[in-house]
Amino acid sequence: MSSRDYLSRIKRPSPLGSTVFVGLRLAEPLVQHAILSQNLGLSLINRLGGSVLPLGTPIDCIGLSLSPYRLILFLMSAGSSLKQIFWLTTVAEYEMPLKSALPIGAFNFLFNTLNSLLFINKYTSAALDGAQDIDDPQFPSVPLVVGTVAYAVGLTLELVSELQRKRFKRDVRNKEQTYTAGLFSLARHINYTGHILMRGGYALAAGGWIWSAVTTAFFVRDFVKRAIPCLDEYCQERYDEAWNEYKRAVPYKLIPDLPQTDVSRPSALPTAKLTRANSQASIDQSSAEYLDSIEEEWNKRVDMDVETLVDGMVDLVSLASIGEKDKFRIAQESFQAQSRAESMVRPTPSCLPLTRILIIPQVRAANSLLSITHSMKLLLLLSDEAQLAHRRDAELRVVQGEKDEARDKVAELLDELLHPKSRSPAE
Repeated sequence: MSSRDYLSRIKRPSPLGSTVFVGLRLAEPLVQHAILSQNLGLSLINRLGGSVLPLGTPIDCIGLSLSPYRLILFLMSAGSSLKQIFWLTTVAEYEMPLKSALPIGAFNFLFNTLNSLLFINKYTSAALDGAQDIDDPQFPSVPLVVGTVAYAVGLTLELVSELQRKRFKRDVRNKEQTYTAGLFSLARHINYTGHILMRGGYALAAGGWIWSAVTTAFFVRDFVKRAIPCLDEYCQERYDEAWNEYKRAVPYKLIPDLPQTDVSRPSALPTAKLTRANSQASIDQSSAEYLDSIEEEWNKRVDMDVETLVDGMVDLVSLASIGEKDKFRIAQESFQAQSRAESMVRPTPSCLPLTRILIIPQVRAANSLLSITHSMKLLLLLSDEAQLAHRRDAELRVVQGEKDEARDKVAELLDELLHPKSRSPAE
């Protein structure tokens, strides 16, 4: 376990730590209820120069005596607590040592208490978003609606993804296998994405847009800089190459694959086409010969695309400088340029402007060069692996030669011992 990881990731009972963690998480909503129902913390807010909101008209809901807005915030606190208890006792079943239970419980208590205190303070409360009268907050406010939706989506996303993985791990046939289906096929840490949405939504509903942005940024940074590297190190040691394949298939950590992303999946790279085309021929090739063949294919493609770009620019310049040409000569050159463009791309309607007809192959060539650039990145990785394999083969041959020499020497010594030569009388 990494020193920055607060979880042991060892599945074994830990009665003391688990009991303390569950107790802290159950007690935390009670504190939030006291703040929301009785304005607990009033003296602290007044000392800091603030003032509290009126309690509002409570509704009779299982004896909670909270206004609708405050009831929603209390349910958010209770929901996050129950979710973490369910995760520890049912989903993860990790060991929870006391040294982890105390800081995790205290951290959640601090964050949720800040949400409640920011809400009851008039100058930071999200309930006053757009309200004309500071003593008459509007219900529901925009932050409450948006925050509640984000909270519900985040909690559902986190819970469903972890239950999907739990069901996969429960099958004994999937022991020591990484889960790559369900929601985890969208992003490797989609459950963290749900947790960030839940935290940001809760903060938005309580403290408004600025506090929500601060909270979201904090958790994004914590996951990216600490939690994800710790989990990646753990999974790398446990699943080895299977984890590398999962990272190549799903390169997204938190945000699922969006249409506007410029990250290409490995199966979409031109390298995949090249290797499939030459897979049979590469069986008998060494690593260096194999990489040289791929490099030659790429050089051919680059030459063709660069030539297309140069020819297109020459055509554009020649057409732009009409000079003393008559209409027949201009029409003839236009027809030739159009024929050349149609030979390189699909047939283009004649009604398109001539400049667009000439630009199409240039755009295709530029896109092809861009895809080759992405392929070069993969080639670098393949080159590293190939060089390692080549070095292993060379070392294996050296060891094999040394073994053969040692075997011959041992055979020679045995032969001398078993069949000693007779010595002469003079000796």
